[in-house]
Amino acid sequence: MNPDSYWTTVQCGRLSFLQDGAQYFPAFVEAVRQARHSVYIAGWDVDSRVALIGRDTDQPLRLGTFLDEVAMSHPGLNIYLLVWNFSLLFAAEREPAPIISLGWKRHERVHYHADGDHPFGASHHQKFVVVDDKLAFLGGMDLAVRRWDRPQHNPEDPERVDPQGEPFNPYHDVHSVLDGGAGKALGGYFRTRWLRATGVELEQVPDEVRESAYDPWPRSVTPLCRDVNVHLARTEPRHKELPEVREVESMILETIRRAKRHLYIENQYLSSHIVKKALAERLQEKECPEILIVMPEKSGSWLARNSMDALRAKILQDLREADVDSKLLIRYPACPKGLRTYIHAKLMIADDELVTMGSANLANRSMGMDTELNLAIDAVEAHNKDDVRQCIAEFRASLLREYLGMSVEAVQAFWSENPSFTALVENLGDNGYSLEPVVIDEDELRSMELLNGEERLVDPEQPVDLGRLFEIFLAEQRTSDTKKFKGLIFKAIALALLIVGGVVLWKFTGLGQDFSPDALAQWGAQLSGKIWALPVIVAVYSAAGVVIAPVTVLVVATGLVFPPYLAAIYSLAGCLANAAITYGIGQALGRNFVRKFAGRSINELSRRLARSGILTMAVVRNLPLAPYSVVNMVAGASHIGFWDYMVGTCLGMLPGVIALTVFSGSIVRAFMNPTWWRILIPLAVIGAFILFVRYLRNRYSNGDSGEESARAHGARREEQGR
Repeated sequence: MNPDSYWTTVQCGRLSFLQDGAQYFPAFVEAVRQARHSVYIAGWDVDSRVALIGRDTDQPLRLGTFLDEVAMSHPGLNIYLLVWNFSLLFAAEREPAPIISLGWKRHERVHYHADGDHPFGASHHQKFVVVDDKLAFLGGMDLAVRRWDRPQHNPEDPERVDPQGEPFNPYHDVHSVLDGGAGKALGGYFRTRWLRATGVELEQVPDEVRESAYDPWPRSVTPLCRDVNVHLARTEPRHKELPEVREVESMILETIRRAKRHLYIENQYLSSHIVKKALAERLQEKECPEILIVMPEKSGSWLARNSMDALRAKILQDLREADVDSKLLIRYPACPKGLRTYIHAKLMIADDELVTMGSANLANRSMGMDTELNLAIDAVEAHNKDDVRQCIAEFRASLLREYLGMSVEAVQAFWSENPSFTALVENLGDNGYSLEPVVIDEDELRSMELLNGEERLVDPEQPVDLGRLFEIFLAEQRTSDTKKFKGLIFKAIALALLIVGGVVLWKFTGLGQDFSPDALAQWGAQLSGKIWALPVIVAVYSAAGVVIAPVTVLVVATGLVFPPYLAAIYSLAGCLANAAITYGIGQALGRNFVRKFAGRSINELSRRLARSGILTMAVVRNLPLAPYSVVNMVAGASHIGFWDYMVGTCLGMLPGVIALTVFSGSIVRAFMNPTWWRILIPLAVIGAFILFVRYLRNRYSNGDSGEESARAHGARREEQGR
C-alpha cells in the first residue's frame, strides 16, 4: 500500500471484525472489566443510557452504570471519554444534557470531555477504544442508543429497543478488535487528542502494565486473523497550527484503484465528489471490476434525507451513466415484513486482498473536514498471504449472509462456483431477506437544484467560513422571479389543502367531539378572568425555559386555550420572562460551562451577532439556529448586552407569537364552523409573518444594520478586484 495512504503500520497478533452491536458491546464489556491502568473512549456519540448486555432482563447493564462500577472496583483505573461537542442539529438524537447527567453520577476517575476544538461545522467522528495500550476497538460503531442489533436482523427482535422501550428498525454496523502494536499506537494518539482538546497531558501507561502477561482480549471473540500488519489512516482538518491530514481519502482511493475483479462497498453515505470521480473512471475502463455498493434505501434522519440523499441521488445518476458495461450494482438490504436494514458501516473490500474499514463515510466531510480513523489490511504485503486472503473472504461472506438470510457456508459455496456479485444478489436470498436495487428519487434530484451550487455547504470538504455560511443562510434563495412566484403559489395551495383537509376530518370523523374547543375555552375561562392568570402563565414559561422545553409548543397551547388577544399578551410576556431567566442562568454559569453545553460554534456565532445589536437579535429569533432556551443561555454567557438582547427578542418574537396565537385559535374555530373568512384569517397572518421575516433577512444581509455583513461584502469585492 502506498505510504501516503496511511499514518502508521502496526503489527497485531490478533484481529477480528465485530458485526453489529450484539458482538461489539459484550466484547467491550469483557475488555474494559480487565483494565488496570486506563481506558480511552473516543466517539461521535457516547450515551450513558445504552444497554451493553442483559437487554432481555429488567435491569440491563447500561454504559454509565458500567463505567462507574468498573472505576469503583479497580483502584487506580482512570477512564477517559472524549466525545464530540455536538451540533444542536443533533440534539433530538442525543442524550439530554450528557455533561450534566454524567456529572451527577460519574465516579471521580471517570473523566468526560466534550470536544469542541474543531473548525466551525466540523465534528469529531472517530470511534475507537483503547485498554491499557494493549487492546483497541476501532470502526464505525458508537456506544450510543439505537445502534444495537444481531447479524440476523430479525424484524421482530424484542431486544432491539431504545432506553424508552421503543423498537427501532434493523441496524448494521462493523467494528474491529485488535491487539499488539495497535493498542500502543492508538493509546498515544488518544493522549494527543486529549491534550489538544483539554490542555491536560495524560499519564503514560506504565511499562509494567503494558508489557505484563495479562490479556484483555475478550474471550467471546475468536480471532479472524493472526500475525497481520495493519495500516492506520486519519482525517484531520486544517485547524489553528495543525496541518490538514487526508490519509483516509488516499486509502479509499487506493482501494478503488486496486480492485481488478470485484469491489465490495458498504457505506452510510455516498456524496464525495472525489470518490464519485474515482468510481466513474473505473466504470469507464475496459477491465472494470464488478462493483457492489450496499447502502441504506434512505437516510435515517429528516435532516440527512433532505441533504445527503439529494447529493447521493445525483452521484448515483452520474455513476449509472458512466457504467457502460453494466458492472455497477447499488443495493439496499430488504428484510421480512417490509422492513429495511439501515447500513451504518463504512468499509471496502477489493478482490478479497485489501480491506479498509473505520469511521469514514464516503462523504466530502470525511475526506477533509471531520476527524476520522480507518484501518486497512493488505494480503499482498503479508508474509502469510493465503491466510489473510482467506480471512478477508470469510469476512465478505459473513457480511453478505446478513442481507441474504443464509449461512456463511452457503454464501461461500455459491461464490466458489459463481464468483459474481450479479449472480449472487439475483439468485440468493431466503425467508424474505434480499438485496434490492436502490431507486433514484426524482424529488431528491429536484432538491439538488434548490441548493443552487451551494452543495458544498451541505457536505463540505474543508472548513466553511462562518461569515459566508451565515450570509447564505440569511440571503434569499437565488432563483428567478418566476420560480419564486411558482414556489409561493405552490406553498399557498398546499397550506389551503391542509386546512380544508383538516376541516373535513374535524367535521366528518368525530375528531371534533373528542377534542372540543369548548373544553379549551372553559380551561381558558378559569384563568382569563383571574388577576393571577398572567403570573401563572409567566411562571409556566419560565419553568419551561429552565428545562429547555420548546417555546413554540407553549405559544400554540396558549393560543388554543385563550382568546387571541389575551393569548398574544400572555405568550409574549411568558417568552420574555423565559428569555430573561435563561439569560441570567447563562450569565451565572459562565462561558466555559455554556461552551461545553451548547457548543463552541454556537458561542462564536453569538459573539459575531452581538456586534450588530437589536435588529440582528430580532433576526436570530426567526432562524432555526438552536433551541430557544439554549440561545438565551449562550447569549447570557457571551457579549450581548441585556437590553439589546431583550428588545431584539421582543421585536423578533412578536410577529411569530401573533401568528401562532391567531393561527391556533382561528384554525380551531374554522374547524368547528368553516367559512372562507375564518380560513383566510390564519392564511393572512402567516403571510404577513413571512413578509416581515423576509424584510428582516433582506435588511440584515444587505448590510443596513450589520457591520459584519458589510465587511464581508467589502472583502469579497476587494478579492474580485484582485
